[in-house]
Amino acid sequence: FLFFVYPPCFSQIKQQDHLIDKQLKVCLDSVENQSTAGMIRCTGNAYNLWDMEMNKYYKLLMDKILTLDEKQKLKSAQQKWVEFRDNEFTFIEMAYGNMQGSMWSVVSAGKKMETVKQRTLDIKAYYDSLTLDK
Repeated sequence: FLFFVYPPCFSQIKQQDHLIDKQLKVCLDSVENQSTAGMIRCTGNAYNLWDMEMNKYYKLLMDKILTLDEKQKLKSAQQKWVEFRDNEFTFIEMAYGNMQGSMWSVVSAGKKMETVKQRTLDIKAYYDSLTLDK
């Protein structure tokens, strides 16, 4: 019974789009960006905004963490993530770079942006959890 009652409740919860996602949608929906180059430009701009947002929350999180050991662990995790990101981007370029059609360059740009977006959201979630009123 609960299986059938709870899913509709959860479906009422709509996740808000982030401002960067909204800006990306507006950019992609504009007539002048209805080309491969336009889509890549829009996605590249969103990538840069996510990267800046990630750096902002990384610094805020680093300032919020109290112990030196925790700061070192965060720094190490971020360095390892950057290494992962670089390897992931190399793979994305290899995987989609060999495919026929210009759409794959758009897909490649989108995958890269989503990689940075996810890390940004993860770091922001850590920061948000540390700043909750207790």
